[in-house]
Amino acid sequence: MKPMSFSRRLLAGIAAIVSILLIVSTLAYNASSNTKIQVYELTDNHLPQLVKGQLIFNEVNTIARALRNMQVIGRQTPADSELASKEWDRIVEARATIQQAKAELETRAKEEGDQELIDRMASIERQRQIFAQAQDEFKQLFDQGESAAARTLLMGEL
Repeated sequence: MKPMSFSRRLLAGIAAIVSILLIVSTLAYNASSNTKIQVYELTDNHLPQLVKGQLIFNEVNTIARALRNMQVIGRQTPADSELASKEWDRIVEARATIQQAKAELETRAKEEGDQELIDRMASIERQRQIFAQAQDEFKQLFDQGESAAARTLLMGEL
């Protein structure tokens, strides 16, 4: 067998390099496509859920602060009553925001068939109802001037 000429060896080397380059390019393109799909999944699905969840969490904190503020303010004077009333208005607004965010999350979960999120939202709703009922009880006690009972409720159930 006759040895390969220099030009043939050069062409074979270039062909091998081009083949390796094509293989690496194909692998890189596929990895890039998978990354793109994962980024869309994060931005279109998980990020909005996270933002709505954080909004709900922030509004729960707003409610807790408003309840505490009502207890601190008391109802000694008409000005105190007015401030306490404004705090209760904050609670009502926060509840509405929570309900809206929760409804959006539930709608999205049902559209996507995300049973895990649907179950979590049902659990959150059960806890929210208990929390809202305790808030209403606090408001009733507060309005009746039973600050000791309201404080006990605030420190216990809320």
